[in-house]
Amino acid sequence: MLFIYSRFLFILINIFVLVNFSFAANEEIDSLENKLVFVSNSEKATILNKLSEYYLPVETNKSLKYAKEALQISITINDSVNLSLAYHNLGRFQASYDELEKAISYFLISLKISEQINYPEGLGKGYNSLGLMHWKLGENKKAITYFKLAQDYFIKINNLELIASTINNLGIIYVENQDYENGIKNFKKTLSLMKELGKIHKMATALNNIGYVYELMEDYESGLHYYSKSLKLADSLQLKWSKANSLSNIGNIYYKKGQHLRAIKHIDQSLLIAQEINAKIIILECTNQLSIIYSESGSYKKAFEYNKLHSSIKDSILNEKKNKQIVKMQTRYETEKKEKEIHLLNRKNEIAFLKINRQKNFNYFIISVVLFLSIIIYIIYSAYKAKQKINKLLQLKNQKITQQKEDIEENNTELEQQKEEINTQKDEIEKQRDIVIQQKEEIIDGIVYAKRIQNALSPSKEILIKSIPEYFILDLPQGIVSGDFYWFSKINNKIIIAVADCTGHGVPGAFMSMLGITMLNKIINEKAIVKPNEILDRLRNNVIASLHQTGKSGEANDGMDISLITIDKKNNYLEYAGANNSAYLYRNNELTEIFADKMPIGIYREIETPFSCQKMSIQTGDIIYLFTDGYADQFGGSKGRKFLYKNFKILLKEIHHLPMYKQKTSLFKTHRKWKENNEQLDDILIMGIKI
Repeated sequence: MLFIYSRFLFILINIFVLVNFSFAANEEIDSLENKLVFVSNSEKATILNKLSEYYLPVETNKSLKYAKEALQISITINDSVNLSLAYHNLGRFQASYDELEKAISYFLISLKISEQINYPEGLGKGYNSLGLMHWKLGENKKAITYFKLAQDYFIKINNLELIASTINNLGIIYVENQDYENGIKNFKKTLSLMKELGKIHKMATALNNIGYVYELMEDYESGLHYYSKSLKLADSLQLKWSKANSLSNIGNIYYKKGQHLRAIKHIDQSLLIAQEINAKIIILECTNQLSIIYSESGSYKKAFEYNKLHSSIKDSILNEKKNKQIVKMQTRYETEKKEKEIHLLNRKNEIAFLKINRQKNFNYFIISVVLFLSIIIYIIYSAYKAKQKINKLLQLKNQKITQQKEDIEENNTELEQQKEEINTQKDEIEKQRDIVIQQKEEIIDGIVYAKRIQNALSPSKEILIKSIPEYFILDLPQGIVSGDFYWFSKINNKIIIAVADCTGHGVPGAFMSMLGITMLNKIINEKAIVKPNEILDRLRNNVIASLHQTGKSGEANDGMDISLITIDKKNNYLEYAGANNSAYLYRNNELTEIFADKMPIGIYREIETPFSCQKMSIQTGDIIYLFTDGYADQFGGSKGRKFLYKNFKILLKEIHHLPMYKQKTSLFKTHRKWKENNEQLDDILIMGIKI
């Protein structure tokens, strides 16, 4: 797996580098904070919003504090522009903790205010932020719509840097959707605008993105050209992380071109810089690749040394996360419980505020009545000054007014006490909410890290392409981690490939998938068993033993469905065995379905029945498709029905003549169009192999 972590992080960071605008220097922040004491409320609200924006990347609590203060002042002085910006900053704070629904609600309030006052910059920022939220939610179609709306408003105010941010974000979504042509087009527009603005460091970012897309398209010469230009800019500005990343990307392309000496030269330079700035992810990737290259070149001593360094760095990264992982799993239940408690406290808080407001309204009514009576008394007193009887009446009424005033003052004292109690409750609620937010973030971090471990267990593209030059893998997990997995090995000139669907999806499915990968490694790589049916028989026995399955009533029937093939290119034949998952073979525009045995890998009533093995000849141009049931079972279309296997077969017949990467793109686009706004119900995995 070559530089997946470093380049993936580079693309995501680039979104926020462009969207979060510029980060102020410490001197500027200090200057703004000092001004707060001397300026008017209107200017104070503007400064508070700027400080909230500046602090978000480094101190989120300060960012929240300043946003709330800006909100309160803006409401007091009826400043709609700063009110819109304050709500926008509150949304960005929630987004930083992945509270996407809360963030969207704040962004919508900000947009509504900007619409009322016709504030183009606020509208552009609001739509841009909504685009990011829907991109995070996997709703790329909505994200594109919002980014284009934001771009229209930024064009109105002629802010080239903000225009570039939306163009760049659109480019990232196009690449994610495998629309490489539009991705490159947008990144080149971003590059042009950054050049016009003189933003050289962001030009380096755009150049690296263009090179990355060309690499995905396997146009290595173009990729090398843009990576080299990015390296030159990064070197001129001493951007060490960017320089290390560019060097590793260049080394990656030379490796793919088979130019090992050049690859080693660039990767060595990247490693030195990464070690200097302690960029562990880049160090991890560089040592892994150097180990692979030296091993392939026969320099086993160096390969061993770099592999040892790679393992050391990997252990270091794992140890940093180890303690957090345990806490995250233990606090999941407590997090849900505290969220409910906070909801109840918020409700009590709302009720208390309603009571206060009602009491205040009653007090205002009494004061109004008293004032009105005072005026009437004054008029009567002036008109009938000579009459003693009226004077006595006025005295009595004045006494009553005095008594009422005392009553009001007593009520106000009680209100102040209630307000202090509510503020105390509010502070407690905010503390508990912060704890819950932190715990939720740690849980999500744990799942994301589990995804990295799961990816690390999967065979890399470089290993696959050496044995199978033409193939594709469409892997669409239902959540962050997947219960579907693919497996590959080569033993004694025989290629063994498996595609499996474990019970469940998400975290439970991922645990089962890692169990399956471990067992396949032991059966095939350690014991050198290559016969498909024998592999499945042993895999079933191992799963039953590991999960302590006995077949008793009420017992969980965890396990997996799997398709497994062994390819012998030397003798031109293929052997297949399957548990519930069939396979398809396309030859001369005709589809042949290779049927699986109707029993799973796990406890089953016919456990003594061995798996069968099917053997068939293969020839150049044959395409074998291995898959799980997620694609065919997806609900969608105009009637909300399943896609079904018959439509899956028709689709494969229409696209099987295309290059493998275009087949993958077509399958992905068809799935997205069919699913539309429906939820993805299961993990999806399809693998195509061309002989």
